[in-house]
Amino acid sequence: MTEIKKNVTLNNGDNVPCYVMNLDVSASSHVLIGNPFISSINMERFYEANSGALSKADGYRLYDGTQWKKYDYITNDGTYNAVNSFQSFIVTFTSVLSNSKLFFPLEGSYGLTGTKTNLTPNRVSLPGALSVKIKNNEGLEGDYAELSPAEEKQLADNVSKLISKENGQTPEVFLVGKNNTGYNLMQVYESQDSEIHLGVRYANTNNDLTLTFGQIDEFVAITGTAPTLIDKVTGVKQNLVISDTYTFRQSVVGTDSNFTDRNRFVIRFRENEGLLSKDSEMVVNYVNNTLTVDSSIGIEKVELYNLSGRKIFGSSLLDGVDTRYSQPVNLPVSVYIVKVTGVNNKITSCKFIVR
Repeated sequence: MTEIKKNVTLNNGDNVPCYVMNLDVSASSHVLIGNPFISSINMERFYEANSGALSKADGYRLYDGTQWKKYDYITNDGTYNAVNSFQSFIVTFTSVLSNSKLFFPLEGSYGLTGTKTNLTPNRVSLPGALSVKIKNNEGLEGDYAELSPAEEKQLADNVSKLISKENGQTPEVFLVGKNNTGYNLMQVYESQDSEIHLGVRYANTNNDLTLTFGQIDEFVAITGTAPTLIDKVTGVKQNLVISDTYTFRQSVVGTDSNFTDRNRFVIRFRENEGLLSKDSEMVVNYVNNTLTVDSSIGIEKVELYNLSGRKIFGSSLLDGVDTRYSQPVNLPVSVYIVKVTGVNNKITSCKFIVR
């Protein structure tokens, strides 16, 4: 939680008004925070105001569209780096404590504002990461969480999600760390992970909430696993490749748990074997370089597309009687879409992954 305090004594003796950010960093030394000012801030002064808490050697990180790039707080050429208004950035603490603080001085020799930068003030999804965001039926939504394949990670550790102590009217979603420890905004997925818990914080049990998952095809193509969302309260098991949204209402959770439920949802991973149907009337298999389609109705035509919409393969006109079609075809590793035209021009489609 960030609050303004009128009189904060900094390590140089300045007694000035500051934004004070109260943090629990007991789970990870890496934390994603944001610039609370409506102007850019001088990161050299930011470090000097917080030198007792932050690692100078680790610097801070900004996402440049491809990776979380490291920047130094203090440069050797007399210039300084800056962070844009409301931009997210990652800092590294020297100690993992439950009651850490960061100071954003408004005045004095450490005053942070008045700098300029051309850095892009947007958080961009990590490539190949399975993302999840949450929104209520009034349109309020918190930051999204990302599960990044190990080979795609930009940091050696997870990045903590900061759970505020406020009233919980904005829904928040996060990934629960291994052994049920820590809340993460960004977490590394490793091949031995069979499941990962998904946490939700929200105070209102009467409003609809919707989880929306992103970059599923990319995640599946990289990891070779198909993620399934499991709701332990309702018993629903939803293949995220088939459907990427899930609507529910928060279970009853009280102030003693800070309106947080970290036990209800699990993302479970199973090895993908090319059997990923998007329509209950059709099943597609790709095994030993052979594409097989089984349909509930007679098949008249089969077409194969890549994710950019380019047609890879098309069958000749079939008799519309057989409900199975099989064809040898050599496909490189990727995600594909099969389009089947059945009798009476009924069209169904299905995604599958070759790995």
